[in-house]
Amino acid sequence: MAVNFRANVVANYGGQIVASALGFALAPLFVQELGLEAWGLVGILAILSAWFNLVDVGLTPAITLEIARAAEGADSAAHAGELVRCVEVIYLGIGVLIVALLALGADSIASGWLQLGSLAAPEAGLSIALMGLIIALRLYENIYRSILSGFQELVALNAMSTAFALLRWGGGLAFVMMSGTGVVGLFAWQAGAAAVSLACFALVARRRLHRLCAVAKLDFAALRRIQRFASGIAATSILGLLLTQVDKILLSKLLPLSEFGLYMLAASLADALALLAAPLYGALLPRFIQMTQQADERAIADLYLRVSQLLAAVLTPCALLLVVLGADVVTAWTGSGTLALQLAPLLALLAFGRMINAFMQIPAALQVASGWTSLGAKLNLVAVIVLVPLILFTVPTYGAIAYGWCWVALNIGYLLAGTWLMHRRLLPELRDRWLFEAVLGPIALAAAWMAAARWLIDLPASRPALAGALCALLLCAIATVALALPAPRALLRALPLSSRA
Repeated sequence: MAVNFRANVVANYGGQIVASALGFALAPLFVQELGLEAWGLVGILAILSAWFNLVDVGLTPAITLEIARAAEGADSAAHAGELVRCVEVIYLGIGVLIVALLALGADSIASGWLQLGSLAAPEAGLSIALMGLIIALRLYENIYRSILSGFQELVALNAMSTAFALLRWGGGLAFVMMSGTGVVGLFAWQAGAAAVSLACFALVARRRLHRLCAVAKLDFAALRRIQRFASGIAATSILGLLLTQVDKILLSKLLPLSEFGLYMLAASLADALALLAAPLYGALLPRFIQMTQQADERAIADLYLRVSQLLAAVLTPCALLLVVLGADVVTAWTGSGTLALQLAPLLALLAFGRMINAFMQIPAALQVASGWTSLGAKLNLVAVIVLVPLILFTVPTYGAIAYGWCWVALNIGYLLAGTWLMHRRLLPELRDRWLFEAVLGPIALAAAWMAAARWLIDLPASRPALAGALCALLLCAIATVALALPAPRALLRALPLSSRA
């Protein structure tokens, strides 16, 4: 099977960039049309989606693993098909439970958990009930996304993802503006778009799976075969979710819904940095699995270091732009100087912590591909034990900014300890080189560039000119960091163009 790795990376980035740009462009319009409380409900949907994704317990990553092995020629095509059938049955039952749970608990969440202002409780309750349907449909869709990922057909996956992101958000904004149905109309549109998206992903993925395994029977023994791998992924996911979502859970309770909407604006900017690493993780995981099957350690080391440098060249300038010039970014984004002053300090901390966290995605992909899931789970367990008490002790007194400092300190410790432990077993010769060439060096250079820009350049006052100036600064910073890395032009050329079974 020939796979164009470079095309997969470009497709992943293209899909994530379009989705991110769409979210950033439309967020102020949604706030203007529906209000901050409605945007707070969008944040609630994101939180609930993240938590209900825990029911996956490593099943969809296991599907990707089994498909990638079978596609590479391993004698496991029947096992892959059986696993898909089992997960489909399990997810059907889980989806029904999610819909019922949120439908029954919607009013209690709206009136008992959220601090509503102008938004009526029945309207918020109906929105939460619709969230159950949206979450169930998207969860089921993950089965078919994992199939396409296992086949490394990421160009098709991202093309479809981009089209449906446009349908969900662009179509949703147009619908609520024309229909006047408010936030309930938005979630109703989202549910319809999720149903269409699921149908299309299922059609494409099932056709591709049929070529690998024409007939797949329902055999729950398939679950036992992936039990150890899935349990490690599940533990890592549960603890990782606590690290990234506990702030949102606490603040959704402690803050009025309108103020929580403000916090979600800052968090959405910082969390966008994770989208720079996620495309590489999605493309690297099946590629690392194949290379591990071939026991080609030299090729793994080469790809690991080069892709890490590529990530650093883009990630560090984007993150340091938010850290150093965050107020200007928010002003260009929303047009509100007051909002920019409110969000800038918290945004700087969230962005720096998210940048450090994003660096760990490539090591995480190598660990999963090697079948080593326990390290991530143990690190996340320690981090949760440290972070949760800190949040409970500091946030009620000092507010969200206290969480920001905790988040930064935690991720610095996570990076240093996690990579040291990983490189004791995997690619030990790259431990120091990876840390200095792909992390610390790019951070220092990007920070120096942004600090110089802040003190030496007078940014324009008008919103369009400010946005253009910030984009120009960012592009120049990316070019500077990339040229400072070892053999920058060879970085993309050296990525494998294809792999053959």
